[in-house]
Amino acid sequence: MKKIFFITIFFISTLFAEKIQIRVVASDDKLARYIAIQEAASKVGQEVIVVSGEQIHPSKIEKISMMSKSLLGRDTYEYIFLVHTKDDSMKYSIFWTIDKILPLFNFLIFPGLLFSIFFAFIISFIDRKLTARIQWRQGPPLWQGMYDFIKLLGKEVLIPSRAQKTIFVLSPIVGFSITVLVSTMLWLYFFVPKYSFSGDIIVVLYLMTVPAVVYMLGASASGNVVAGLGVSREMKLMLSYELPLITAILVPVIKSSSIKILDIMQNSSQPIIFSLSGFLAFLVAVISFQAKIGLVPFDASEAEQEIAGGITIEYSGILLGLIKLAKQILYSIVPLFIIMTFFPGGGLLVVIKYFIVLLLFVLIRNTNPRLKIGQSINFFWKIIFPISLIAIILAVSGK
Repeated sequence: MKKIFFITIFFISTLFAEKIQIRVVASDDKLARYIAIQEAASKVGQEVIVVSGEQIHPSKIEKISMMSKSLLGRDTYEYIFLVHTKDDSMKYSIFWTIDKILPLFNFLIFPGLLFSIFFAFIISFIDRKLTARIQWRQGPPLWQGMYDFIKLLGKEVLIPSRAQKTIFVLSPIVGFSITVLVSTMLWLYFFVPKYSFSGDIIVVLYLMTVPAVVYMLGASASGNVVAGLGVSREMKLMLSYELPLITAILVPVIKSSSIKILDIMQNSSQPIIFSLSGFLAFLVAVISFQAKIGLVPFDASEAEQEIAGGITIEYSGILLGLIKLAKQILYSIVPLFIIMTFFPGGGLLVVIKYFIVLLLFVLIRNTNPRLKIGQSINFFWKIIFPISLIAIILAVSGK
């Protein structure tokens, strides 16, 4: 089974790798001859470099065994295969190198879809467990978030008869895909910082806004009056928290003189949060992200006790599951984004900083009542936004 897995990964990678390097060496120090892998890659127009070796007809190959995998650099992997010929006259070791991390692997496996979902389930468990302890309850088991999602996968998807079906169905799918894309970008910048590009912080903030917009479109397309009320609340809330959030993120941008996340992370030896402007911007960012995620006290657009879920009232089955899973993924990457912009670091300190930020979200969520939409608007425009402006002024003055 292991052999089949690695051979499958090997040939699939020839379809998506930007450059493949193959080095074939005979086990008895004679030049090996191998053409099958070269043909597999060249047929899809990839660049193939045969470092050493001649050709051997594919019909002579009996089996290919996986020997080892090693990391040659931050973005270079080497796989060693052992080729057995049918007459067993010679065994060949094939060294296969991919010079760039596979984009498809990044998005679908690590640090993309599967990793983001797995990590979101873990953070969901921690959040619910801490909430239960604060409320003197036992709390759910470790994989309760996964169980809830699987349960929704088995439910029937009901579409209202008066809904605009295309927009109604596509909205959760697009919102979930964008959330996974943001998660992939942030985790990739964290693990391989060199992939950061100029203006990526603007792209991340923009993409974080898209899911809420498409969910509002989907709710509006449902034709439900209560969903329309949820859309109205969500739109007002967005107009309230987005400007303070952007203003808060401008403080790290000003202090680093860059709109590139890598430059912000490498700005100086002293984290931005330890300055007065940085501390104020950090508080504004945490509160604004609390509203962006839709957590108490800023969950008026989805208030289950008042409007039965608001924008999600007509969603069911896998569509509802995608919306909830996207929210969990966004919840799991927001602390990472805050750490990268306000107090980056490495090693065990990153884990400690992450859980400190997560704990702030949990405490705010469990120690405050839900605000009315009017109260939320007044809070952001009359208190949070002026604080963010003060932070900007202090950052410009070097404080």
